[in-house]
Amino acid sequence: MKRWAFIATLAAAAVAQAGAHEWVRAKVIKVEPGRSLILLDHERIVSIDMEAMTMPFKAEKEARIERFKPGDMVRFTFLNKDDHLVVQKIELVK
Repeated sequence: MKRWAFIATLAAAAVAQAGAHEWVRAKVIKVEPGRSLILLDHERIVSIDMEAMTMPFKAEKEARIERFKPGDMVRFTFLNKDDHLVVQKIELVK
């Protein structure tokens, strides 16, 4: 039983870190710094097999989402925290 628990823990950790090193391109649709939310129209996310779509993301304070405005083209990395995708890093694409 301990072996399966260990394997499940490793699998969960891998999913949580899946987007930490994958840069995903997106267009900023809306920014709500007070709620730490950013609405992004993102490309397909390969590491978690998610199709391209427009969706809200929570954002780490270090991401400083207040720097962005609707229409900005960005790229971002994310973490899976408590079943939510959370923007870890985000930067303008030139």
